[in-house]
Amino acid sequence: MFRRRQARKSKPASAAGQDRPAAAGEAGTGGTADTGSDGQYEIVAAAESMVMTYEQTGDLPELMEAIGLFRSVLASGRLSAVTRYAAQHGLGTAMWSLYERTGELAALDEAAALLESAITITEVAEEVRLSSMTNLAGALRLRARQPGHAADLQRAIDLYRAVAAATPERDARRGVRLSSLAAAVHDLTARQGTDPLATGDRDSKA
Repeated sequence: MFRRRQARKSKPASAAGQDRPAAAGEAGTGGTADTGSDGQYEIVAAAESMVMTYEQTGDLPELMEAIGLFRSVLASGRLSAVTRYAAQHGLGTAMWSLYERTGELAALDEAAALLESAITITEVAEEVRLSSMTNLAGALRLRARQPGHAADLQRAIDLYRAVAAATPERDARRGVRLSSLAAAVHDLTARQGTDPLATGDRDSKA
């Protein structure tokens, strides 16, 4: 059964929200929407809207259709950097949602791989890529609870620290990002036996 999340995901690339890429109009690439002139960005935007609908309603077919659209864009061939980033970030975040719904580790593995790739697209401004870094950290924090993935937790903490350091103090997202860092550090101290409180809180997606 679908359960409403207590934590927030990073908003999809073209969605209005706290963490938007510059391609959607946020400062970082001149504040203009770059559709990449590859004819695929509109499909990405439609898929992002479906993911947002899923987050609100829990309609699994909506999520699966979004995943299919993201995959079709990434398989279409030559893409602008903006479109490729938006599609990888969007599909990575959607696969995280699928993992939360199904518990299938393969979905979380794919989410981490896609977000890992997204943060390497340096043609997109660093402040934009912070959203993917935040979601990658969240996915790794979840995967660290699985056997054989203990090292993911330290990587998640390192990513959260980098994101927090790069987020200005007046940025509305800073509090959420610091909270995510604190939660990951709490996981680590609990694992090491230095914190008497149990983990289990859900991670924030900036």
